[in-house]
Amino acid sequence: MSNYNLAVTDVDDAGVLSALVAEGDELDALVSAMDDWSVPTPASGWTIAHQMAHLAWADANALSALRTPDAFGAELKRAEAEGGGHADKAAAAGATLSRSALLDEWRAGRAELAAALRDTSWDHAFPWSMSEVTPALMTPLRLMGTWAHGQDVFDAVGVTHPPTERLQHVASLGVLGRALSFAAVGLAAPAAPFRIELTTPDGRIWAWGPEDAAQRVEGGANDFCLCVTRRRPWSETDLTATGEDARKWLEVARVFRKPGPWPRTRTGAPARAPLPPIPAALRQPSGRGRRDQSRWSTRVSAPLRRRKRGWDAAGATAWYGGVPAVTRSVRTRTR
Repeated sequence: MSNYNLAVTDVDDAGVLSALVAEGDELDALVSAMDDWSVPTPASGWTIAHQMAHLAWADANALSALRTPDAFGAELKRAEAEGGGHADKAAAAGATLSRSALLDEWRAGRAELAAALRDTSWDHAFPWSMSEVTPALMTPLRLMGTWAHGQDVFDAVGVTHPPTERLQHVASLGVLGRALSFAAVGLAAPAAPFRIELTTPDGRIWAWGPEDAAQRVEGGANDFCLCVTRRRPWSETDLTATGEDARKWLEVARVFRKPGPWPRTRTGAPARAPLPPIPAALRQPSGRGRRDQSRWSTRVSAPLRRRKRGWDAAGATAWYGGVPAVTRSVRTRTR
């Protein structure tokens, strides 16, 4: 099997490579302005340092799979032996590094991976979890992973994560992975065609599927991406679904294989520590349509606590996180 049998393009797309780099640059601007990476994120038990360590680890795994497939295969076997906590352990280990060391490691790794993907034939297959993949899929997967974990960081500190054209690549993965969404919860994928129409921030429409399809999903592109990356439940977005299959899809939607319904909750999550002052470079003026960001906004963190939105680090790794053992043992992370 290649690319999880998804219909990814065989054409080299410099645009998605540029988008991957730009997404990392945007997150870099946020985290490099913060001195304290111990701020909790919506993933229970994971701080900003854990999120950044996970991204560095995932990039390193992708690079290893591309350059040294035998070494990557050995890592896959270790992951299976350890079970669903493998990603947790890697994040915890990386989070022990100093802020500067971890930032340098992530920067160097993502730059090296981007260069390797750029220099590799777009249809070159290399091993990944449960499937071989090509740069045509790995590149948007790493973009999606950077965006989704970046969203956790933006949420944690109460800074708006501005939607960009790069979301089209994330949305496309969500559309392509519809069958995997159903498979992850033990359901057969509906045979009927779907029509997806997503509105961009500037009012344009991104569309997939036949115009006359009875099963339809419509709404904002940003909300769709938040939904399929399990950062927001469907009920907290502006997405609308027409048809029973479309409604079920939004309930189970994901761009990785992960069992279980939304939301996934866990009791006993640690309380949030007091939020630190926002760096001056990231402050935005108060006013209509803006959050008051003279300090990290409690109006952002409180809804996140109420939301109890969940994701599991082990499950997410099946597609974009690196080395998983996800189909048999899943450890839930919630906030």
